[in-house]
Amino acid sequence: TTTYASETTTEEKAKEDVVIGEHDTFICANARVHIVSNFLPINLAVKWRDQMVNAWDATSMSPGTCRNSDECDDNASTATDSWQYATNNDGTVRSFNNAKTRNLHNIKARNETAQTMRKKNLFSYSKWELEPTHPLVQEIEEAFASNEMRNRIINLLQPHHPKVLLATDLSDLFVTYYGGGDFLSKHIDGSS
Repeated sequence: TTTYASETTTEEKAKEDVVIGEHDTFICANARVHIVSNFLPINLAVKWRDQMVNAWDATSMSPGTCRNSDECDDNASTATDSWQYATNNDGTVRSFNNAKTRNLHNIKARNETAQTMRKKNLFSYSKWELEPTHPLVQEIEEAFASNEMRNRIINLLQPHHPKVLLATDLSDLFVTYYGGGDFLSKHIDGSS
């Protein structure tokens, strides 16, 4: 096979196909949200999705089973359980609490408590998260902190916010799965 200098690789072509310009936006809690289709190169998006699914399938206690019962507990989870259930409560309602509880224990009660907190307009969440030490989380963080990604984001935001400046570090990064009944309440992070 002969390769000519003018040919591009599939990865380069995927990058070229992403057009950041016209896209949808909406306002939520006084913040502009941008919806950009195909922001990631398709091969990278597929790779990351497959890694998430593989980690999900490798979790020793079926997340579907854990979600709707109290069958899961910390003793049943193993070091290979990359997906953990994350809430900002331990099963009790608190007026302000952002202390993360991430494990496979007491999921049903923690979700119910998070729902109660949300109904009281308290910041709350109830969702599945990939462990922060998982290699995929580290890979995604490196990608989103890269100059290439930062430039893409700046190009996306500048038409709406001409003086946009990005922080040098990511404020937060979570690889999250939201199933039925899972949520993150509306809020504004000061540095996001």
